[in-house]
Amino acid sequence: MILGDATNPATYRFVERGSINAVITSPPYALQRAYGGAQEEEYPYWTVRWMEHIKPLLKPDGSVAMVIRSNVRNGAVDPYVLKTRLALHQAGWREPEELIWHKRNGPPMGHTGRPRRSWEHILWFALPGADGSVRCFCDPRANGKRTVDLGYNVRAAQSAYTNTAPRAVRSGIARSTDVAEVMLADNGRNIDHPAVYPPALAKWIMKLICPPGGRVLDPFIGSGSTAVAAEELGCSWVGVELHGEYVDLALSRLRDRRQQNADIAERYPLQVGRWSPPAARETRPKPKAKRVRRTPGFPTRWEAPPAQAS
Repeated sequence: MILGDATNPATYRFVERGSINAVITSPPYALQRAYGGAQEEEYPYWTVRWMEHIKPLLKPDGSVAMVIRSNVRNGAVDPYVLKTRLALHQAGWREPEELIWHKRNGPPMGHTGRPRRSWEHILWFALPGADGSVRCFCDPRANGKRTVDLGYNVRAAQSAYTNTAPRAVRSGIARSTDVAEVMLADNGRNIDHPAVYPPALAKWIMKLICPPGGRVLDPFIGSGSTAVAAEELGCSWVGVELHGEYVDLALSRLRDRRQQNADIAERYPLQVGRWSPPAARETRPKPKAKRVRRTPGFPTRWEAPPAQAS
C-alpha cells in the first residue's frame, strides 16, 4: 500500500518496472466525489497523465480497466468520458473491447425524467505492439458458465447466427458476455467511503484480464476492494491512495479479513510506503507556467514544466 498521488511519477518508485499484469481501478469521477479528481474539462488530460506513469510498470501483455460513468448536466450527458477515451487513443492506448457493469439492484439515481441509471463503463485499454496489434492477456472463459450447448444446434436447418452449416454441440465452459452482472449488495457493510465498488466486480475484471497468480495495481484503491478481490483470487497487489484516512480504512478492512483467514495473512504481508515530496531549495527560482496547446477539439490548459531534479 502506497500513500501518495497517483498522478506523480515519484509515487511509483516502489513498484518494479514490467511487474504489473493488470491495472484495475475506479478513479474519482469528474468532481462528483468528495475526494478529488478533476473538472470535466481537465479530466481527459488528468487521466492521460496518470496512465502515462503506469506504462513502464505494465508487462508486455498487461492492460488497464477502469470503472467510470458520465455525468448529466443541464439535462444532457457531459462528454468527458468520451473525450477521455479519445485522448487515451491519441496517447497511444487502444481498446481491446467494450465492457459494461450492469447494476441490477442499483439505486434510483440520475434525472427523474430519464430512465434509472443501472450501468457503468468498464474502460479497457492496452498498448499495441510494434506491429500495431493489441495482444493483451484475456481469458474470456474465466467468468463463463458451464453449458451443454457449445457450438450450434444440429437440429436447426440453419444457424440463427451465421450462414455456415451448423456444427455438433458439446459441453464445456462458454465465453462470458461483455456485461459484468454484479449486484451492489456485494459491496459489504459499514465501509465509510463515498464510492465503494464491489470486490465481486473487481474479481470479474481480474479473472478476465489478469492471469492466475498475477500482480494487480490500483492507483485509486480507496476502501481496498481491488486488494480484497486480488487476495481472494490468489493474486498479489499494489495499491495507491492519496488520502490517509482511506489508507487506514483499506488496511483495517484487510486486517479484519486476515484475522478470519490465517493463510491470506501469511501469503500477503501488508507493507505500507509513503511518498514525500523533496524539500525545495530556497535559492531555486520557481518555474513559470507555460501555455500548452493540445489537440484540436480539446481545450487549452495551463501546465507546469517538469520538476527539476534535486
